[in-house]
Amino acid sequence: MNTTFEDGPLDAGDVAVLTQLADSYRRLDPVPAGMPERIKFAITVRSLEAEVAQLVQERPLVVRGTDTHRVESVTFSAGKVSLMVSTTPSGELVRIDGWVTVAGAQVEASFAERSLSAIADENGRFVIDGAPHGSVIFVIRLDPNDPDETPVVTPRIEV
Repeated sequence: MNTTFEDGPLDAGDVAVLTQLADSYRRLDPVPAGMPERIKFAITVRSLEAEVAQLVQERPLVVRGTDTHRVESVTFSAGKVSLMVSTTPSGELVRIDGWVTVAGAQVEASFAERSLSAIADENGRFVIDGAPHGSVIFVIRLDPNDPDETPVVTPRIEV
């Protein structure tokens, strides 16, 4: 570390001790896996003042073929709405087929790098194609034209 502390309360020896202390904590008490994502989710939910959907069911669907054609199905439920999504890997990307209990709802798949969204048809069906593999939360807006509506947010899952 190349830090100069002219007239400051810390000198190079202090910085060395603090650096060793930080390294010890990282080694002996590392941040639990997934903790940063859980913190981001909690902050996002709080800032949105959203209703959180509960994970109801998660199961693989039986599909003929190799494991590259494996389909996962996840169902979430909240007081106002239920959401079921099935994910199908397609090489580097994932196709998300979904059904929501409110026709015309907007379903947003929020990934670390970007968000993709779709509007459910009159039967509640929607497709999000070209999604990246990784951690995602779904944000459901029952009336996309109402800025005051409280959205519904799912827990983070891996696709």
